[in-house]
Amino acid sequence: MPLMVTVGEYGCAVLLGYGAVVLFNLEPAEKVGFLTQLSSQVSDSFTEPETEEVEVHLNVAESERVKEGKIFLPRNWV
Repeated sequence: MPLMVTVGEYGCAVLLGYGAVVLFNLEPAEKVGFLTQLSSQVSDSFTEPETEEVEVHLNVAESERVKEGKIFLPRNWV
């Protein structure tokens, strides 16, 4: 079961059992600080972790879609 924790002033992190971490709404310094703190609890980590970044836009008038690396979710999805 994933674990969600509050990070920084407005952000959060979802920790998944297979080792993935999903970060939301973090400032760059908050991201670095959280990952540094988390690294002391991790074993067998990758030297170069795989990363992806995406923008999520909520409450848009149009239908759900992905365009130019951004995810758009309609008002009724939230």
